[in-house]
Amino acid sequence: AASGCGRCQCTQGLNILSGGAEFGDSYLCTALARSPPCSLPSVSPPLQVVAPTISSPVCQEQLIEAGKLVAKSAEGCVEASKAATSDDQLLKQVGVAATAVTQALNDLLQHIKQHALGGQPIGRYDQATDTILNVTENIFSSMGDAGEMVRQARILAQATSDLVNAIKADAEGETDLENSRKLLSAAKILADATAKMVEAAKGAAAHPDSEEQQQRLREAAEGLRMATNAAAQNAIKKKLVHKLEHAAKQAAASATQTIAAAQHAASSNKNPAAQQQLVQSCKVRAQA
Repeated sequence: AASGCGRCQCTQGLNILSGGAEFGDSYLCTALARSPPCSLPSVSPPLQVVAPTISSPVCQEQLIEAGKLVAKSAEGCVEASKAATSDDQLLKQVGVAATAVTQALNDLLQHIKQHALGGQPIGRYDQATDTILNVTENIFSSMGDAGEMVRQARILAQATSDLVNAIKADAEGETDLENSRKLLSAAKILADATAKMVEAAKGAAAHPDSEEQQQRLREAAEGLRMATNAAAQNAIKKKLVHKLEHAAKQAAASATQTIAAAQHAASSNKNPAAQQQLVQSCKVRAQA
């Protein structure tokens, strides 16, 4: 139900769309295929409603569930259109429209996940770090195949470059000078280790039969792996602090809503003592 959000009707538009089958799937499919693309002005009002409320965990749940209903309706629309018409052009247009809906829902889901993490970019460090750790393992297991080691080294260099840039960007936006200094120091160590690895990869590429060059590349990759763990450590701690701050804000907001609900319950609560105890308990929880 769209009213479940408490503070808003954030899913009303999605629920209306997901309930479109009530008007007949065949009619809806034909209309969808023949309708022009949505203009930005027609999309703007729903976005203005969702934007202020998407940070609420309850609204996030509502949006995800409503999105699932829309996806299910889009799939049903495609199936119904196949039974309703044999016009290949219409069926193709319906398929394209359904694909666009799916993509939009995926984008919305990613946006919700980002807000669930306090607005922090998703996996900026995680993805690069995972790539670095996995690729270094590939380099270790490719000893004896210089070509494969060099190929993996190129992937490794790109991943570490991404991580260095991400850490530098965080350092520039950091208000705490000490944290900024630590981030820049970590980025420099990682960049230096990357440069050593690149040089070792060049040596292995120039002398593919040299076991010594391959060993140098392996050692450089291992050093880069250690530098990554050290560099990402501060970044990961920073992300955890952001998540903790976000969780604290959500807890405070939930406590405020609970107090408001308790106060509104006074009109129907016939036991004044119980009502007073309820309000007092909510206030104590909010101050905790």
